[in-house]
Amino acid sequence: MGFILSVSDPFGAFGCADVSRGTAKALADLYKDAVLLIDCSRGFDMVSWMEKEQPGIAYDLGDVLCDRCDPSDAVYRSDGGFFIMPAASDASEVGAAEVGLLASEISPSFAAVVICCPAADFCFAQKISEFASLTAVCCSADELGISAAAKLRRMLPEEASGCGIVVADYSSEAVKKGELLCLDDCIDTAQARLLAVIPKKQTMRAEAFGNFAKRLSGVKTPLVKL
Repeated sequence: MGFILSVSDPFGAFGCADVSRGTAKALADLYKDAVLLIDCSRGFDMVSWMEKEQPGIAYDLGDVLCDRCDPSDAVYRSDGGFFIMPAASDASEVGAAEVGLLASEISPSFAAVVICCPAADFCFAQKISEFASLTAVCCSADELGISAAAKLRRMLPEEASGCGIVVADYSSEAVKKGELLCLDDCIDTAQARLLAVIPKKQTMRAEAFGNFAKRLSGVKTPLVKL
């Protein structure tokens, strides 16, 4: 049975989709043809847009939840090596409990199911965490981002092993200039364990996501060297 990873972004829109996509791609490098990303973005099919070259989409997440098609009809292969269930064209059709049940039902068919939660929806993130093996709260290392992550962390289950933060677009140079918080301050403020650090530098991101995927798979792997 595959594990379910929910990725929440309490503050911004692109961070969640970027982290979800990067993680799914890295997991797909480990588990060929066995990783599904369910896109719960609202108002825009964020992950599919990032993939650039999606085939014509006949069905999406909303169609599945409304029983207009079988789940397998709404699953498409991406260029990143993983499968995507595109975001619903009608966001009102998507409820966290329904998505959680769907992920639980189809997870045995995949090594991993990644759920990209709607941005800034604390209630959705809280509810979906009941179905997820792990909830990753992605945030930037500035005070606003970490404060939002801390607020969401307080709403999630008390069990520390069930959630943590992913610090995105991190830059050591920005920390030295006082523009971003250091990682220790991020951990202390969010009161959550650090799952991954995704550097701002593009040449380092693939390695960072790869290390995160390995840790998700149970392999002891250090954070990317910053």
